[in-house]
Amino acid sequence: MLGIGPNASGARRTARRRVDPAEISALPGMWSWHTVSEGAMVLDGSGNIETLLDRSGNGRHFGNAPSAQRPSVIADAILGKAAARFSGAQGLTYLADHPTGAYTNLFVFRSPASAAVQTIFGQTTTSNDNHRIYLDPTTLALRHQVQNAALVAGDNNASAGAVSADIFHVAIAAFDGAAGTVKSKRDAVAPTVLTRAGLSAIRNQTNYLGCGNLPAGVPSSVFRGDLAAIVILSTDVLAAAQSPVLATLRDYLALDFGLAA
Repeated sequence: MLGIGPNASGARRTARRRVDPAEISALPGMWSWHTVSEGAMVLDGSGNIETLLDRSGNGRHFGNAPSAQRPSVIADAILGKAAARFSGAQGLTYLADHPTGAYTNLFVFRSPASAAVQTIFGQTTTSNDNHRIYLDPTTLALRHQVQNAALVAGDNNASAGAVSADIFHVAIAAFDGAAGTVKSKRDAVAPTVLTRAGLSAIRNQTNYLGCGNLPAGVPSSVFRGDLAAIVILSTDVLAAAQSPVLATLRDYLALDFGLAA
């Protein structure tokens, strides 16, 4: 049964405030913000998502997929809000550059168990200096990969368990863009952190959401599941100096989606 992920086990609920959309758009480092909602997407004649618009006003949209590869809309997926359904053949191209230094990728998502690696978002190329956030097969362990000489950092949820199948979760992938610190965070669980010297930036390459519309010859590891929200920042929101930004995002996720981060 599809559902919403709980708060961290044993965690006390914190009073949250309603965050105005203008406040989300004005967050320091805001790059783009996307939801599957009226006025924030363009649908084709079949009711599938042709363009997922950038609500921040920065003009960084997702789109450019052939009609057969556009995700469908699942109404009332989470607290009355819709989600984009990716069934293993859908994907949208990020029609903008991604931050090459520090960044944060945040997703509200759910996925069934799968026997294959699932890339939620990233470059998924075979060259170095790329990045992606993905789910390991079967266990649905959430991982964030920034590759430079095969560097991999990920949250395999060894102590807290993998993400639950068919339950909405928050995924946060962050990179500091200086000391080579790669972070992966699931819900209210503390982030997994890996630091390696010599990793200070990623390459400016095309990024894909769901990865069902990759060019011919590029290895595919498509996402199967639903996406309700995406936030991309040009800062590492898990850094101590960014705690006010993270606090605002936590309020937004708690009140709009009922999720802890």
